[in-house]
Amino acid sequence: MIERYTPKEIGEIWKEENKYKRFLEIESIFSEALEKFNIIEKGLSKELKNVKISIEEIKKIEEKTHHDVVAFIQYLSNNVKNSKYLHLGLTSSDILDTTLAVR
Repeated sequence: MIERYTPKEIGEIWKEENKYKRFLEIESIFSEALEKFNIIEKGLSKELKNVKISIEEIKKIEEKTHHDVVAFIQYLSNNVKNSKYLHLGLTSSDILDTTLAVR
């Protein structure tokens, strides 16, 4: 996007920080559903709601993985206790496509 032609509200939607917030929101909502149907132990969705996103740390991981979603999941794994259920049943495309639609 060309910044000078982009309304501030629209520009905010496409910022990197917003992308990762949506990734986190989708992971949290999905884990909540898995918990509701007793597919996974309760607690992950609550943990995810308390994760603070660090784009800098995610980018460091991405330098090694060369994949934004993999880097993000690895970052989350480092920041939640119940990481064995993280991203269970999802693909990178599930996260990317849903994030794009939400944005």
